[in-house]
Amino acid sequence: MIAICIAAYILGLELTKENIWYYVGLIIGVSLVFAPFNYRYSRMILLYWLSPGLHYEPGRIKQMRKA
Repeated sequence: MIAICIAAYILGLELTKENIWYYVGLIIGVSLVFAPFNYRYSRMILLYWLSPGLHYEPGRIKQMRKA
């Protein structure tokens, strides 16, 4: 988001009081566009890096249904 705002500034959108809503719109738009990407990769980081001992075991569901 910061990179998008810096790119907008470099490309000619000055940071003034009149243009602040353009920056707010850019930030919200970029957040909405990248939301699925952020959700998916944050889940991957959680599952594979922060919880390395947690693995999918398909046989466990059968054990739980029998009990």
